[in-house]
Amino acid sequence: MAKATNKQSLTPGLSRQRAFLDKQKENKGKEESFFVTEKVMESMRDSGYRDIRKALNDLIDNSKQAGAKKIAVVTTAERENGKNAREKISNIAVIDDGHGMFPEMLPIAVKWGGTDRYNERDGLGRFGFGLPTASVSISRVYEVYSKISGGEWHKITVDLNEIAKKAISGNISHTPEVTRSELPSFVQDFIKKNWERDNLEQGTVIWLRKPDRIRRFSLPTAFQSKMMQNIGLTYRHYMPDIAYWVNDKKVEMIDPLFQNPNCMAYDIGTGLKAEGLDDMVIRVKNPLFNGKIIEGDVRLRFSVMHPRFQRDKDGGLNKSRYATMKENNGYFIVCRNGRQIDIVREPYYQSEDDNITIINYDANWAIELDFDPILDEMFGITTNKQQVELDAYLWDLFKEHNLPATIASLRKRLQTQRVKDYVQVEEKKEEKRDSEQIMSDAERFDKKNVPQEKQEQAEEILLEDAKEKAKAENKKVEDVVESLAAEAENKKFKIEFTELPGAPFYDVELWGQQTRIKINTGHRFYTDIYAEQDSRGKTAIELLLFVLGRCEAESNGDKGLFYGNERYEWSRRLELRLKILDKKNPILDKQASADEKN
Repeated sequence: MAKATNKQSLTPGLSRQRAFLDKQKENKGKEESFFVTEKVMESMRDSGYRDIRKALNDLIDNSKQAGAKKIAVVTTAERENGKNAREKISNIAVIDDGHGMFPEMLPIAVKWGGTDRYNERDGLGRFGFGLPTASVSISRVYEVYSKISGGEWHKITVDLNEIAKKAISGNISHTPEVTRSELPSFVQDFIKKNWERDNLEQGTVIWLRKPDRIRRFSLPTAFQSKMMQNIGLTYRHYMPDIAYWVNDKKVEMIDPLFQNPNCMAYDIGTGLKAEGLDDMVIRVKNPLFNGKIIEGDVRLRFSVMHPRFQRDKDGGLNKSRYATMKENNGYFIVCRNGRQIDIVREPYYQSEDDNITIINYDANWAIELDFDPILDEMFGITTNKQQVELDAYLWDLFKEHNLPATIASLRKRLQTQRVKDYVQVEEKKEEKRDSEQIMSDAERFDKKNVPQEKQEQAEEILLEDAKEKAKAENKKVEDVVESLAAEAENKKFKIEFTELPGAPFYDVELWGQQTRIKINTGHRFYTDIYAEQDSRGKTAIELLLFVLGRCEAESNGDKGLFYGNERYEWSRRLELRLKILDKKNPILDKQASADEKN
């Protein structure tokens, strides 16, 4: 096989390949066999990819590593035989215009560990497991086509059935041959139609023939939409420098923090956009068990999104925003060198008070964590780059940088906004609430009356309010008093909402002839109990508070003091127990869940 270019004109990637191949020649005959046994080969098919999207990401990583500026995932489909048969994916190809591979590199690239980049930290790949592992996890037969600039297309075919036969017959050193070949016709058609060229000057194509491990992504429509979303999210930081396609559609960037104006659903016409906090860079310097000291950066990007951020103007769920927020709801959205790897959904701080339980309300804040590849060991990076496991040292470091306090403030900010929006809606209601009407209807059954002293205090409170209103509206105090007294007589029971952090979860106030129950929106009783109820549940709770409030209003002396003191104690104990409940059974955004089902 002739060399198509001299060393002087090679790209850095091809120069690395050539040096690697030269070394392989020196060690010829010392390489291990393609497979040791048939069982090893079959076990690699079950390598633990979560689904086909994660496997294809490994192939896309290689394309990016090869300097590609265009990368595409292309499929063909065939209709099954039989009644009610549907079209299912019959072929998958990953196409790129990267620097390609020397023909001599192809037999090495399809072997496990066959890489010229072993343990390098300047890119996405390190171990040489991505291409063969991802390919066999999807199909039993795959072909690799590659071409360097000025060269010709060569291919190698890996057929697991054929290799197994060779291994069983004793030929455990069998390696497929490399041959000159044109690209598959469906690949050529895609290049002509979408990249508007007759052929690629250079690049690589992985053809997965008759994939048998697609599972729930076997239908073309589902594959198209899910793969578009996967690529747009995973490789967002490489766009638009690298353009990605899934069949005829160009992939759009998806930023789970919704801070990039070029990302999908950045602006949906509601006027609500994500807000960012100052970025944070944390320097990590830590010795490993082998004594080596690693040093690199962890970059944190923050976002907070209004409680109605995922809703359209009409109040319904915006599917694009909601789907992205739900999928990426966690403590950290973790990227390695800009490539999204995993979602950390549970913190592991030393103090249990910092270890919050992520609930669906937390989808409205997000933290993207991007780390340097030199820190792989600290993040427990696996060979297929699917998940991370943060070292305890990192959690200590995050604590030192007050991350738990930052997240607590984000949660509090969103909770306050949710409460504010709800109260605004409730206060616009002019008609009597069911609980207020029921209390008026049932009043005749109550035997006790408010003590004279408390009733006088109630009239004094109404008078003070009348004076302030008269001054503000330039009216006579007597006229305003008469108007407010009539209002209190007409509506003897009233629910109000007030935010008083640290105060009891409810308070009772007599205002003329009116009994007011003030629900404290600053207490977890409101967010965790009251706000979670349906209409009847809220009414029942309001009735309970009205009854307690009237009993307190009608009491005097020591009994009156009892109610006042106990409200504080009830509130303190309830707050603590609701925190414990949070860990056992987190609260849910029921409205969002119901809307999603509909």
